[in-house]
Amino acid sequence: MLSNLISAMPAWMKGLSAKIYFLVFLAVVGIGAITLQASLNSKSDLEASKAEELHHLVQTALSVIETFDEQAKAGQISEQEAKTRAMSLLSRMRYNDTDYFWINDMNRIMLMHGTDPSNVGKDFTEITDPNGTYVFQELVRIGQQENGGMLRYEWPHPQSRQPVMKMSYVQSYKDWGWIVEPEHILTSFRPICKQG
Repeated sequence: MLSNLISAMPAWMKGLSAKIYFLVFLAVVGIGAITLQASLNSKSDLEASKAEELHHLVQTALSVIETFDEQAKAGQISEQEAKTRAMSLLSRMRYNDTDYFWINDMNRIMLMHGTDPSNVGKDFTEITDPNGTYVFQELVRIGQQENGGMLRYEWPHPQSRQPVMKMSYVQSYKDWGWIVEPEHILTSFRPICKQG
């Protein structure tokens, strides 16, 4: 195949230096293609890893909630006290230094927010991200599925208030009608994969 390419070249490209330049060009193109593919795979692998981490985090949060619910069912504390304790503990939990949990009910009312308690009690039904996604309607829909699921959306960063891409894994705690969500700002690994 290479000999066919070389024979099809004009006479001025058939010299030794032209052949060397051509082979170098092919090598550079090949390396570029391999690098691009590796970059795309790395971004995909990082996002899959983060999705798995968020799934484990929501399972941890649900275990905390279930522990307090079991105490209430055993008569050790009231259900309201169990809910208060679960929300208090989860509101203080952080992972990756800045990422946090929040809880809303099936009516999209914020019950607990790990970084902005002023959101508690607010109805987020009609809130959309810059892309028009009704974020909380989607969170509730996905959270009610058998094992919950992932949602990517834009949301104001807690410090800058500028929209950033977030990834959340949501799942419901059906006994209390709660949707539990640990979330992660995707910009933390975006620079690694900027070309992807």
